[in-house]
Amino acid sequence: MSTAPVTPSTPQPLTGVGGWLLFFVIVMFFNALLNLAISANAGAGAIFTLPLAALAVITGVQLSRKQKSGVLLAKIFLYANFCVAVLAVIGAAEANDATGIVMAQCVLYLLRSIVFGAIWLGYLYRSKRVKNTYGL
Repeated sequence: MSTAPVTPSTPQPLTGVGGWLLFFVIVMFFNALLNLAISANAGAGAIFTLPLAALAVITGVQLSRKQKSGVLLAKIFLYANFCVAVLAVIGAAEANDATGIVMAQCVLYLLRSIVFGAIWLGYLYRSKRVKNTYGL
């Protein structure tokens, strides 16, 4: 009985919207929904949260369509999200909230935006899948 030699298959390059990139696209859509929910109660803050929600949706669509602009929009969204968080903290500091609840929420939002942005920016800049899919 003769067995044919097994040749190792070369791994296919990571391409397409899958894995962590797909997870990021899903997160972008959920982030848009979250921003819309926040803007319903934000009053003046809706000036910032509504455009962020629109940007999140546009970014998710562009990434899903494998458009190179989606990566740029994702980076812009992550930086803008951080800037809005900083503005929220500044606004909360000016509001003179006696209980400090608003300030605490804004600081948590800032911390979340820092962690969220650092993780996903690191992924967008270093990922082989992102480079292969979008030709970067």
